[in-house]
Amino acid sequence: MAALERGCALLLCGLAVLPGLMGGCKSTRIPESHRAEAVIITNRAPEEINAATRETFQHHQFKPAKPDGDELVFQKRGSFMNSVLTADWFDGPTWVRVKVFQRPLDPQRTLLDCDVYVVQQPEDPFFQEEHKLAGKKKEYQSLLQEIAWNLNRERATQRP
Repeated sequence: MAALERGCALLLCGLAVLPGLMGGCKSTRIPESHRAEAVIITNRAPEEINAATRETFQHHQFKPAKPDGDELVFQKRGSFMNSVLTADWFDGPTWVRVKVFQRPLDPQRTLLDCDVYVVQQPEDPFFQEEHKLAGKKKEYQSLLQEIAWNLNRERATQRP
């Protein structure tokens, strides 16, 4: 009986500590952005940022897609789990679509952020359905950080 009580006490202590530990896993939020993921890039022209963005997404097997406005749009075939998690998974494979936006914050800083969608029938404007993915997506934050890192690396190699 004492072993059972001790086991329950340890379980309750573990459950009490768990929320505190999980709170430390939260990533830093950029207050200027209201999108899923974001980075701030300094001292770069919009054309340089666009070029680095295209290069990075293409390096990760994303294909350019037609934008709705000023954003850059990339997509690639989604995973099996992307398809299963979509309500209409039986309608065929899903694609992941990323819309990347840039906005100047001041003369030196540009906000680069993105939203991520799951799309079925991406090439058919009449039947395609975009479903915005909620929450943080580490994979896409990593892509934005890679873009910023590549731009900084280019600057470092250009110095005399």
